[in-house]
Amino acid sequence: MNHYATALQSGALAAFFPAYHCDMVQGWEHHHFTHNNGENYLHQQQAIAKRAPATDDDSDTLKGRAIIYAAKCKQLAPEPYHLPQRALDYVAVKGMRLPVVSVNTVRHDGTTGKKAQAEGIRLRITSEKWWYRRLRVQQGQQQELQAIRLGLVNAEKQAYVSDYGLSRVLAHQAKSLEWLDSMELIDTQTGEVLPLKQAADAGVSNPVNRRNEMMLRIADGERYFHLNGYVALFLTLTTPSKFHKFTKTGTHTRVDRMGVKRTIGGKVIANPKYQETIDGNTNTPKLAHAWLSKSWARFRAAIHHRGISAPYMRVTEPHADGTEHQHAIVFVQPAHLKTYTRLLWKYWLREDGDEPGATRHRVQIVKIDLSKGRAAGYIAKYVAKNIQTLGIEGDDTKDHDTGMESIDAATRVHAWRSRWVVRAFQFSQQFGKVSLWRELRRLKDAEQPDAPLLNVARFAADTGDYYGFLKITQQHPDTFAFLLEDNAKPNRYGEITERVRGITHDAGATVTRTHDWELHQRATDIDETTTADESDCDFLIPALRAVSDPWSTVNNCRQDVTETYFGNMAGGEA
Repeated sequence: MNHYATALQSGALAAFFPAYHCDMVQGWEHHHFTHNNGENYLHQQQAIAKRAPATDDDSDTLKGRAIIYAAKCKQLAPEPYHLPQRALDYVAVKGMRLPVVSVNTVRHDGTTGKKAQAEGIRLRITSEKWWYRRLRVQQGQQQELQAIRLGLVNAEKQAYVSDYGLSRVLAHQAKSLEWLDSMELIDTQTGEVLPLKQAADAGVSNPVNRRNEMMLRIADGERYFHLNGYVALFLTLTTPSKFHKFTKTGTHTRVDRMGVKRTIGGKVIANPKYQETIDGNTNTPKLAHAWLSKSWARFRAAIHHRGISAPYMRVTEPHADGTEHQHAIVFVQPAHLKTYTRLLWKYWLREDGDEPGATRHRVQIVKIDLSKGRAAGYIAKYVAKNIQTLGIEGDDTKDHDTGMESIDAATRVHAWRSRWVVRAFQFSQQFGKVSLWRELRRLKDAEQPDAPLLNVARFAADTGDYYGFLKITQQHPDTFAFLLEDNAKPNRYGEITERVRGITHDAGATVTRTHDWELHQRATDIDETTTADESDCDFLIPALRAVSDPWSTVNNCRQDVTETYFGNMAGGEA
């Protein structure tokens, strides 16, 4: 009998998530035959796994648990528009964040304000579907956390995300794409049929289109800010050492052609400063993300208080051990550079700022040298890596963190982001509203003589001139807005939601979406077995939004998908 079978039969692997059994046996064999301490290794790993339990429950089991939790919440909060604290405490005990509902919510009966907000929360926590979606995410993150704690996720083993986590994300994508291929959009007036995949490929859910649009925004944004006297900085921001499960020894620093320092080579070792719990919170990549976001928000408030305007674009990225760090392109007036950099260091060193290496690793600031490249060149690799596009610009053909091929690294980074539900990119408001840019590109009518500002903005959008779009919208910030209308039916929680119909501008309003579409399953697929669960479709919403007009559906999947996707993108919960 081999070691795996023996360990399994003896119950020695019971504490571990099943997908990690082979890794544990291999670790035992290595320590047993190399260091003669295999039993000690296994006992230590068992203790770690028990502090980070992970389950392998199937969909039926999770749905059953969701039914129980939703029923309990109904028992604790039975009255409409009344949300007792005991119900909120129950949600917290189950390890869930409360759903985020805007205080500006309008309900189908006209209720608004805090009363409508409370009812929106109550209806969500008493919903089986709400619980099921979150239990699935929670289970996936618990599986990843155990892999991190057991030392499986690092540059020398399974980079960025566990191999199991990667396989789950790829399977999820395959299911969702199967669903995408099986659906079509039908114009309710003309009967025109449009395959949903065709709509997806035409919009920004297509990675190539999304990357091209993002790089255009960065390049033309840089041009706009440069002509307004700003200088550009490239930032790399990391968390304190206690967030990192691993570190490296024997590394060397290489400065690339852009002037950015990179840590190369070295041996991966356990980080003695790593903490499983930080300030009473479980240390996960989500906690690192929260630390970075909170630090950035405090820093932004500090510079705003001093009257410093600093447009930026941020991108999140994991280290090989799954801990997040961030890169940013920032534009600052020369007179404010000293204050800006001083405050950035202040806020990034407020916590554990005296630990060895903090001043060397916590913050990297590179002033962009236009003779070496523009802002787009500095950030291009990180954009491509986070959108899973080929043809990463620059000299690097491999991922410098792991040595693997760039496309393989990008796939794993995407899987990390999917498992931990982390937002990839953020542009400051000075970069303009990209949704307005997209809406202007939908305008097909001839120029309007009484709307000169609209004509300028539309021409810029139509010709791919984001600089021109940014200039006109920044000069006239109150001129352009969305023309909104209420959806015909409330959402599943009885809330009135809005949809875009067009644009308001200097001469009134122009409708950009003149057709209504319904989402249907293709006739050839109706008799076939549909394998995609409705919550498997969440990442496909950009495909649906790519259609140039409003749409509705006869398939309940659409509403669930919308709420899940936009909740995830906002970093909150629907």
